[in-house]
Formats: sequence, C-alpha cells, structure tokens
Amino acid sequence: MASNVSSRFKKSRKIKARGKSSVNRKYNNNKNKEESFFVTYLKVSSTFLFCIVFVYGLYIIYATLSPIPNAQDFISEKVWKAYVGENDGGLMKGQVNHTFNVFPRFKHDETIMSDPWSIAETYLNNITNPSIKMKKFIKTASQLRDDFSSRYGGKNSAREVLKRGLYLFESDGNGALSGNIAKLASRILRTQKKGEPFIISFAGTSATSGRGNFHNDSFPHVLEETLRGQFLQLGIELKVKNSAISDISSFPYGWCLKNFLGFDADVVSWDSSLSGRRESSEGFEAYLRNAITLNQSPMLIVREAMSTTKRKQVIQRYVDMGVINDSVLIDTNAAVEPFINLNNDIMPHGFLEWTKFGSPDGAPDKIIKTNLSFKQHQLIGWLLSIHFLSAMELVASSILGGNKVNVDLSSEKSSKYYELPDPISSSVNSEDKYGVNSLLFGTPFEDKSTGKRMWSMNPIYCRTTFEPIISGDLYDIIVSGYDERDLDLMHPKGPMLYNKAWILDLERSEKISTRKHDQYKLGYKDKKKALYGVTPSGNLTFFIPYQLDENLSKHSKNTDQQENRITKGKKPNELFQNIVICGINEYHSPKQCNMERDVQFLVGGVISDSHYINAVGAAYRGHPLCVTVEIPSNSSLSTESATNQPFEKGVGNRKKQTKSVPGLSLKISVTGQILWDDGPCSVSHIIWEQFRVPEINA
Repeated sequence: MASNVSSRFKKSRKIKARGKSSVNRKYNNNKNKEESFFVTYLKVSSTFLFCIVFVYGLYIIYATLSPIPNAQDFISEKVWKAYVGENDGGLMKGQVNHTFNVFPRFKHDETIMSDPWSIAETYLNNITNPSIKMKKFIKTASQLRDDFSSRYGGKNSAREVLKRGLYLFESDGNGALSGNIAKLASRILRTQKKGEPFIISFAGTSATSGRGNFHNDSFPHVLEETLRGQFLQLGIELKVKNSAISDISSFPYGWCLKNFLGFDADVVSWDSSLSGRRESSEGFEAYLRNAITLNQSPMLIVREAMSTTKRKQVIQRYVDMGVINDSVLIDTNAAVEPFINLNNDIMPHGFLEWTKFGSPDGAPDKIIKTNLSFKQHQLIGWLLSIHFLSAMELVASSILGGNKVNVDLSSEKSSKYYELPDPISSSVNSEDKYGVNSLLFGTPFEDKSTGKRMWSMNPIYCRTTFEPIISGDLYDIIVSGYDERDLDLMHPKGPMLYNKAWILDLERSEKISTRKHDQYKLGYKDKKKALYGVTPSGNLTFFIPYQLDENLSKHSKNTDQQENRITKGKKPNELFQNIVICGINEYHSPKQCNMERDVQFLVGGVISDSHYINAVGAAYRGHPLCVTVEIPSNSSLSTESATNQPFEKGVGNRKKQTKSVPGLSLKISVTGQILWDDGPCSVSHIIWEQFRVPEINA
C-alpha cells in the first residue's frame, strides 16, 4: 500500500516537472521573440534620440539666456579689419558669425583724385580759419562720406562701389585731379557766383519715376534730400526735377526737352529704358545732340540697365572732341557684383533685400526687369550724391581761398554754341526721304574761320499734353475744335462725346494703372494725356508761331518786332523746315487710326502730305509714333487772331487774340472711317523746326 502511494507521488512529480519544463520552454521561446535585434535597436535608438533632443533643448535655453558676443570676440582684429576696411562703420559689431565667406578687399589708385575722400584730404582738410558756415559744410560733408561708407561696407568697399557704379568720362584733368569732377565743380561754382539755382532734371520712364515704390523713394528724390542742405551751405539753391513718364521712347521726348527738363537745366539725364533697353546708339546720339543745345549745354547722366559699349563709345567720342565734359554713366550691376553673393550676415546693409520693392503688398509694377527696387533707387541716389559732393568740395575750397581750381564762370552763348561734330550714326548717310535727319542730328555747314565742316541743330519747339512739364502746354497753341469742358480724366468717355469735338483723355491702359496707383497713394506725377478724335469730331485747329526766343517761359520785349522783320516777304517753307505731329503710344487693334491714311492736315490753308517717321528711338514697341507734315510752297503765313474763326457753341474756341506774331495755321481732321472702339486718332505732341536765322548765330 505504501509502495503504491510512493509510486503515485513520484509519477505526479514527474508530470509536474514535465509541465513546468514545457512552460519554461514556451516562456523562453516567447522571450527570444520579444528581445529580437530589431526590437533592441529601436529601444536603443529611441533612447539616443531622446538624449540628443534633451541636450539640444538645454543648449537653446543657454544660448537664449547668455549674452551674444560681438564679432571681435571670436575673430581676430586682423581678420575683422579685413572684413570692414579702414572704417568699420559698414558692419555693426556682432553681424559676423562663425560661418562666413570672405569679404572682399580692394586696391585703389591713389594717384588720381576722383572721389570725395581723396579730394577732401587735399583740398579741405588743410584749410585754416574757415567761416562758421564753411565749418558746417566740412562737417556735414564728412558725415555724408561716413554715411555712404556705413551703407556699403566701410570706406574701402564704399570707394569701390562708387568707382564701379559711376563711370566718369575723362578728357583732361588738373594734374592729379579728375577732369570730369573739375568741370562739374566749374559748373556748380558758376551758379554760385551768378546767384542762380543749380537745376538737375531727370528724364526716363517707369524705372526713374519710381514704379514699384513710392514716388518719393525714387533716386532723384534721394539725391535731392541728401544734397539740399549741402548746396545751401555753399549759398546755392538746389532744384531737382523728376520728369520721367512711364512707357515712352527717346522721341518725341527728346524734341521736347525744354518742356520737360527746362530751358536752363544744368544737368539732364537719359535712361536706357527710353530705347526699350536695346543696344542702340542712334536714338541715343540724336537725344544727346538735342540735349547739348539747351542753354547751359548741360551735364549728361546716363543710366544703363545692362552692360553696353556702343553708347559708351558715343559719349567718349563727344568728350574727346570737347563737346561735353562732365558726363557720367550709372551701372548698378557693376556696383553690386562683388557683394551680391555674400552671406547676409556680412553683406553691407545697403545691398540687403536687393530686389525688394518699397510699395505696399499688392501694389502694382513690382517687375525687377523693367523697374528698380527700393535699394537700387537708394544706391543710385547715393552714387550721384557722393559724386556731386566731390565737386562741391572743390567749390568750397575755391570759396575758402584754398587750392584753386580753374573755373570757367562764363555762361553766355558763344558763336560755337551750336557747333557739333559729324554724327557717328550710320543712318545719317542713308536716304533722308522726308527730311527728318535735321530734327535728329542737325544740318552741316562750313565754318568760315576754319573751313571745316561742322553741324548745328536748328531751333526746335514743342507743345505737348504729357505731364509733368515746366512750360509749353499744347493748349498754348490750340485755337479751336476741342471740348473745353473740365471733364474728369478718370471717367469713362463713350463715343457720343466725340461727335462734335476732340476730347482730352488718358489712354486706356493709363487709366487702369492710375487707379491702382491711387489706391495705394504712391504719388506718381506723370500723365500721358492726348486729344482724341474720330470722323465726326471735326477740325482741330492750331496756330504754330514763328519764334526767336527759345526760352518757352519768357519772351523778350523786342522779340515780336524781330519776328515780323525776319518773316517779312518769306514763304512758310523758307522759315519752317519740319512740322511733326505725334500720337499717344498705345495699341488697340489693326483697325485703329493710322495718321498717314486716316488724317488730313491743312498747313497754311493747303492740304499737306504726311509720312511716318521710321527712325530709331521714335517708335513704341515697333510702331512709329509721329508723322512729318510737308510745308507746301503755296501755303500762307498768318497770325493767331486771323486763324481764330467762330465755331459751334459748346466747341472749344479761344477768344480772338490781338497778337500779330507770324506763324502757320494747322488744321487736323479725321477723314477715314475710324470707330471709337477700334482706336481713335490722337494728338499729344506738335513739334516744329525752324531754319536758323544768321543773325542769331552771331
């Protein structure tokens, strides 16, 4: 019995042991699956990642709470000077971090004084006992140099920016002094001695007007704000005019320089956008020759949107021949090239956000290919300001009795005032079928004193509806045929308005853009207005006066008598060489008005033929803008009062004048079947060229 119990007990223990062993094997198998390599790897990786994030978080907290070291705390004094140059105003300490690319250093030619630093050192810093006003000038001039250095990376790099961004056309110099700057100093000192304002007038299109920014952010305004006080300290009033008009070409603008830029401008400009940014020298040379004949034979500023050689060569040739003396060329691409790829932490702040515009979000015209960004306007304004400052330092030196500069104080016209060299452009030698080359390049004559062939520009006059102008509004010569009601230019005008008269209006695209500009209060001044007409509009009558006084805003007392004496017994085609009528630069449809085909011109009472001017610079997007109207040999001179005839009530008809100034009547009417929707005919400029009177050349 006992043995049976013992046997059953042993058997029971074996069964339990086998069961326990089976459970252990299952547990071990399950344990091996849970502790596989993949599971272990995930655990370790997760733990490691957590540690990294934790440490990085501690680092961020520490870095935020700790003071930031400045640049000299982690780079050597030698390296720091290599970054900022001799003047460390260009970079704030702390701007440079551990990761940077190399800031450029430049070597400058110290043998020629062509910037305000070298000129101040030679001509101003050694002046003893200057007046209080001159002390103020010297101090503020130093501040302007420091401000320019601060904007563009320190003195070393700022001098390089000036040299690259502003090309000076040189002829001869006063020893080591730049001849270009010496001539400009002479120009400025002449106005100071004569008590006249110094006038800088800028031409151009949308870029110069400031499109994409506020109008007051444009570079002409930057120049005026920077230098106005400096000029006053020299006893000179500075006047800066921004006469840019969006989407125009070199001509007819170049024939109307007295209207837009002023008769007495000391400095004028030309912009590459006036040529549609093409590498063209012909339209530019024609513009240059028209500009030279302004009263002061002004300094020329040329702004290039790209590297060019042809226009540069034209300017240099005129400089070499002594026709112009102090021209400069602006090239912002060259100025920014050494800096544009620098890291932001060491880039001079004048180049940061280089392509950002200054107008509010949503405002129009932010197109970098055609317009200038905010910082580009700032750079151009400062480049010109620092260049003028160089000349003003020479003027200050002359006033103070320091190192004297040879200055020509005369501003009277000489017998050589209108003399020009042979044109460079090849189109001068091509067939001039309609006689318009004289408007562009002048006419040749023989200099009796030397026997050499020279060229001169005839007197050219303009009246225009475009704005802004200084003088010479088209309304000055309108006699009748327009709707004289004060109609809002922004209101839409249907075809019924055109049934009795010509209507003053803005072009259609101009209205759209003006509404957008007004929405953001951008402040642009330019307007492309024109008189529009269709077949029922009738005659639009003008009186074109024969003028001797080229200043449109003044007329001498004896001019009327002289004009009558000169014109007595002469035919119109012996007095007037060309009459040009230009329309607005817009495109509606292939059926729109064609002035050769659809418009009739009566000159001096006789129907005249008209022909489009197909010249470089006188077209808009390939479409010619102007026609030249022949002056018939059997046409007649008249006076303004004789030209004025009564018209229907409600149609513009100026009161009869008592003036007896001789001139030509011009009547314009639409004879083709032109519909308003297809594009009406338009008149925005009337230009006339007179033969030069021998007495005026004396």
